Amino acid sequence: EATLTFFELGTHTVELEVSDGELSDTFRFEIELQDTRSPEPAIAQDQIPTPTNQTAVDVTGTVTEAFRLSEVSVESSAGTPVIASFSGPAPDYTYTASAVGLQEGPNSITVLATDSKGNTGTATADILVDWTAPVVMATEPMDGSTVFSGSFDLVVQATDPSQTVASGVATVGVTVEDGPSGTGVVPEGDGFKVSGPTEGAYALTLLVTVTDDAGNVGTQEITIQVVNNRPPIAVAAVEG
Repeated sequence: EATLTFFELGTHTVELEVSDGELSDTFRFEIELQDTRSPEPAIAQDQIPTPTNQTAVDVTGTVTEAFRLSEVSVESSAGTPVIASFSGPAPDYTYTASAVGLQEGPNSITVLATDSKGNTGTATADILVDWTAPVVMATEPMDGSTVFSGSFDLVVQATDPSQTVASGVATVGVTVEDGPSGTGVVPEGDGFKVSGPTEGAYALTLLVTVTDDAGNVGTQEITIQVVNNRPPIAVAAVEG
């Protein structure tokens, strides 16, 4: 019994000598070593941002190929393939494809690895692309309203308006853009608590910001008139 190890593809001539101690003979034959196994690419999923508002992404990963890797290309639903750079040695290759173009909506990323004998293997990953900014609106009090205390509740409504690629609202925040020193805003319940001076009258400008899961940002600036007393209540006189 003999074990033969070959390191190169192609035709190899093997010479076998057989002997019983007294007589011997030599046999020659050829063995053709072929590469019929497909390369096995993989995508580094933790490097794929989804959802995202990017127009292009870098795609990295590995390819398992026993002999010689010839080419790695990466294509998205947006179209034109990108030829990746790769390095070995076999059987463990790594690759990087830079600036793979994306389109708004669902994208399928396909990696195609080809070895020196034309065998191919593929790997895929999905990316959701959302380029539409979310919409935010203060509903109570509304922009231009008057409130009668420097401490009041602010209710806002945030939506991600795209009907096909909405990634969802991630965060909503409120900051003071202009107003008396010491005015603050903190989250409270489903809205925010605004705390300003409780004496005098002043204008308060707030910036409401919403960010969706893809990183798009929508804003609304509102100005509230604060009057720290309630209007007088009219009482009708009753005769009789």
